[in-house]
Amino acid sequence: MQVRPHASIQQNAPSCDPLEIICERVFRRFNRAYPIPVAVHRLDGKKESMWVNGAEVPSVHPTCRECRDRETCGVRWKAGAADPSAPQSASCPAGHLVSFVPLRYDGKALALFQLVEPGTLPRASFQHRTTLLADIVAESASGPDASTASKPKLAAAATWWRPARTGIHPQVQKAIEYVEEHLSDPRTNVATVARVLGINSTYLSHIFSEQMGTRMSRYIASRRIQLAKKLLATTDWQIKRIAFESGHTNADWFSQVFHTYAGMTPCNYRRLVRSKAAAAE
Repeated sequence: MQVRPHASIQQNAPSCDPLEIICERVFRRFNRAYPIPVAVHRLDGKKESMWVNGAEVPSVHPTCRECRDRETCGVRWKAGAADPSAPQSASCPAGHLVSFVPLRYDGKALALFQLVEPGTLPRASFQHRTTLLADIVAESASGPDASTASKPKLAAAATWWRPARTGIHPQVQKAIEYVEEHLSDPRTNVATVARVLGINSTYLSHIFSEQMGTRMSRYIASRRIQLAKKLLATTDWQIKRIAFESGHTNADWFSQVFHTYAGMTPCNYRRLVRSKAAAAE
């Protein structure tokens, strides 16, 4: 969701609504990678509007507002999202690519985040965007407790958040897609990506950092850790194999990097995730 100031509210009066707080986290991170609209459909029965950083969160995607089949399409998606448990993607009657990413919080389905892109976009690119959004939604919901987050903390987050640009450099877009497709390859680094794209590595690092707000090397390391988290939560693989599958050549080094990013060892992270899953059952 690309935010714009709105004169009818006070931008420095953040809400304590858990969904609004989670939305702020999601939009801040996702917009750095893809400055495209994201709609949010509430599933908690509340009717009031949501506001993030001075802009109203759309409950209907801007693309869908212009579609004559909006009602038919909406009914179909609502029927399929009665108990959302995983991202859903398909082509809508108008030929757009549509995906819904569920947000589960405190054991309940709280909302659906919706992406809509032109049907001309490669399916692999759209799937990457959906997967990235799903990862960010899951991590944002499992961060500091949104129900007890203090207003000063949320206000502080809004002060350093940088509004997304209206577009992303084509080479940065290509770099992100290459990284996502080759995370498990330990040779994937700034120099490798630059060579594949046929551009100077220093130039790529500069434009990537400028548009994404983080160094490209740190982005690659962070995405590898996110992949490792997913594997720790969904497989019984040994730590050595997960290290290899997430692009790390050494299990000990992987554990050190993981601890730096996650604040705990891979084994402790797996125990934590599984204990939470067991408690929710």
